[in-house]
Amino acid sequence: MVLPEGVLMEILLRLPLKYLCVCKCVSKTWWSIISEIKKLHHARNLGIFISNFGCSSSSSLFQARLGLDNNKIPLFKKLVGGSESAEIGFTQVINGLFCFYTQGVGGVLTLCNCYTCETRNIPLPRFSRWTHKIQFYLGFDLSGGNYKLLSLGSPRNHDLVMYQAILTLGGMNNHNITIGSWRRMLPFDSLLPEIDVLCKPSLCINGILHWLVECKDNKRKILAFNLLRGCFFDIFLPAEIAAAAAKMVSFKGSSTVESLAVGCLVAGEDSVTSSSKLNIWEFYKWRSWIKHSINLPEELVRCNREMWCSFGNFPTGEILLANPKANDDSDFFPIYSYDHSTQKFQRFVLGKFTPCMVGKSYVQISCVELNRSCHSLEALLLKQPISALQFREKYLRIHYVKKFKEI
Repeated sequence: MVLPEGVLMEILLRLPLKYLCVCKCVSKTWWSIISEIKKLHHARNLGIFISNFGCSSSSSLFQARLGLDNNKIPLFKKLVGGSESAEIGFTQVINGLFCFYTQGVGGVLTLCNCYTCETRNIPLPRFSRWTHKIQFYLGFDLSGGNYKLLSLGSPRNHDLVMYQAILTLGGMNNHNITIGSWRRMLPFDSLLPEIDVLCKPSLCINGILHWLVECKDNKRKILAFNLLRGCFFDIFLPAEIAAAAAKMVSFKGSSTVESLAVGCLVAGEDSVTSSSKLNIWEFYKWRSWIKHSINLPEELVRCNREMWCSFGNFPTGEILLANPKANDDSDFFPIYSYDHSTQKFQRFVLGKFTPCMVGKSYVQISCVELNRSCHSLEALLLKQPISALQFREKYLRIHYVKKFKEI
């Protein structure tokens, strides 16, 4: 029995992204159908989460679906925050999980399931009482298969991050969702991060947290933290972008899995008729930087070129690029996804940001699959991000190839 194509499409649209990618291998017919409905699937099943980074009385977490039609523009709705009585801060949203926290005496750290709004309090690290500034960063450790929370703090009247601790999440006890307690790390004098890192959100790629920071010579570098080994290290940028207005992004370029990349917008020779290019340097196999040039859609750069931004990634790895001020006279702004394997763009729309959404602090943006199954907080902690599954699949493939050659 052969299902009508319309019925098959409706069934496939209800599948999570992980299984949708697997179904492309069934047959050429399924591959072509899934390729065609991918844009519609993203618009129906993916949501954008945006929040301010750093504690503020106006900080909030907003969420909206992606839209396809300028006449049906999805608007952002507030999920958490906005209370003027307390300053609140947020971590990045990863696979539906995020943390929010308040600083000062009586501060609280809370883990939240964004699908069900289920929350659970987490104990603060001991040094929180001695710091004048503390921040939290959520990431996923590929080797351990756990979500981990990094805490950094700076003592009073000091411009270095002296306090560092890490907490593993995933305990199944009803009264405790952590594995063990906060593990204090002794900082190395040569790699003490400056307090500037506490003002910027991190980007987690393949079990490593990354920050784009400025050096004393006004140039930029990437500060990285390995969630498995619990240590900081530096990644130096190519000379072409060390002093440029660059931005970090997760990028599927020469590799089949996500890797660190840094993008820099370059205007064409004729700013009127020539579209701008986005130069992306991919950090390839921890050895070298590979440069890619992408011609951007005219809508992103025809006005307010300096406002372009990396809008994060789809769970399957495609880059999201946006310009919140591309259409100042309309009530929406365009978002384009870019798939480097096909070198094609797809266009989506979102409602305009409100002043309280951006404020004066850095904005952190995540794109997450909107889960209809409503997993509990404990069950969600056991689910790996799609990027982690893709990384593990590649590792196993390479491992089996080596074993086959040895045989």
